[in-house]
Amino acid sequence: MAKKSKLSPLMEQYRQLKNQHPDSILLCRVGDFYEAFYDDAELIARVLEITLTSRDKDSVGGAIPMAGVPHHALDSYLYKLVNSGYKVAILEQVEDAKKAREENRLVKRNLVRIVTAGTVTDPKVLDGKTNNYLISIYLVNDSYGLAAVDLSTGEFTVTELETLAKLWSEIHRLAPKECLFSEDFDDSEVVGQIDTELKAVVNYLPDWRFSFDTARSELLQHFNTLSLDGFGCEHLPAAICAAGALVYYLYETQKQEVKHIVSLHTYTLSDFMVLEADTQRNLELTISIRDGSSKGTLLEVMDETVTPMGARKLRQCILQPLLRPTEINARLGAVDELKNRIGMQEELRERLSKVYDMERLISRISLGSANARDLIALKDSLRLLPDIKAQLNDCEASLLKTLNENLDSLTELAELIEVSIHPDPPATIREGRLINDDFNEQLDELREITSEGKNWIAELQQKERDRVNIPSLKIGFNQVFGYYIEVSKPNLHLVP
Repeated sequence: MAKKSKLSPLMEQYRQLKNQHPDSILLCRVGDFYEAFYDDAELIARVLEITLTSRDKDSVGGAIPMAGVPHHALDSYLYKLVNSGYKVAILEQVEDAKKAREENRLVKRNLVRIVTAGTVTDPKVLDGKTNNYLISIYLVNDSYGLAAVDLSTGEFTVTELETLAKLWSEIHRLAPKECLFSEDFDDSEVVGQIDTELKAVVNYLPDWRFSFDTARSELLQHFNTLSLDGFGCEHLPAAICAAGALVYYLYETQKQEVKHIVSLHTYTLSDFMVLEADTQRNLELTISIRDGSSKGTLLEVMDETVTPMGARKLRQCILQPLLRPTEINARLGAVDELKNRIGMQEELRERLSKVYDMERLISRISLGSANARDLIALKDSLRLLPDIKAQLNDCEASLLKTLNENLDSLTELAELIEVSIHPDPPATIREGRLINDDFNEQLDELREITSEGKNWIAELQQKERDRVNIPSLKIGFNQVFGYYIEVSKPNLHLVP
């Protein structure tokens, strides 16, 4: 007869979820820490340079390795792990531990997300001036499908390429943090270059996830549409395969919908001047040959942007030079007007310098990882838009006019945040006082109960005494039943 396991309920829970996600480090929320056990504990102790301890005993009586990080410092440790090439699955408590203890059972925990190098959205660990791309590559006949997404901004693009050289040029331009391939992809040279030259993490999905019907279905379901014609990629099977697998991977890692990805932009290399990987490197457009930084590059010389969105756009413009005369002239016209109107240019720069990274703010809000301070940052940014629009109203350049027409001030949203969110909120929900007084009547009542609980209970007790005419009625509290109303036996007949 097999020896009965001596594992604790927590260890049983951990082992079950670890078996479901063997390729991920599993971090389990236990009180104020995120803990890893067994081989994962030894791994994170080595990578993060933290203390390795032990707890409980396994089924054969051996100590179980354990290592953990404080919950408030999770993001910084996560970034180090994913940058080292690991996936990290987060097992979060989804109920009050005190309630579980009172009922003598295990705290309920759910797997809430899997963090990878290409799905990081935390602004504290991302470079505001560069995109954090996750790409997917799939070969159909002689065409390479290439899809790229930046989960932190919502950008989603797709294309098809005829040669390996063109594929490598695009990969080098995107400089992804993570790349997805099918398990049947057998071009070790491409995978090797991504790993050694770009230092990107490589992950694999089952080949059937890239099948045309499966991938197309993923895209149609995500965008809630019947056709991909509106995105311009219905006739690009390799691109659809790559993009559909990428959407599946986002849902699989985020464990929720990614609603801020609202469009798919299809482009071809004929839209821009193609800069081969060697050209990008030798001209030192964005990366220095000497030390791999941006110091001394064309990007560093030109970058006078005042917003993170502007910095990312400038990088894109340098690596994707325009070819069509109409687009080139439109951009030159906008530059010429701004150059000649120094006063307006300086005022625009001053206002734009106060705008936060709205792309990444909106993404975090959509993914449910934003806090109240993010909402205040969004509101402060939105408050600047009417003045920016007013300045653009006076512009003559066609590109500036188009920008102005497409710019929505979202004044109603800014006003809603203004009246609902405290102007100086704490960083976490746990600290409370995120919502303004007088915004919600029910919340105000609950706050009053919390802050003046004893007085409220005394008033309720007197109110109930008067209502049922029982002067000895009492309202009491204990740990088992909570609050209760006590009536003496001689007065039971008066209870309504």
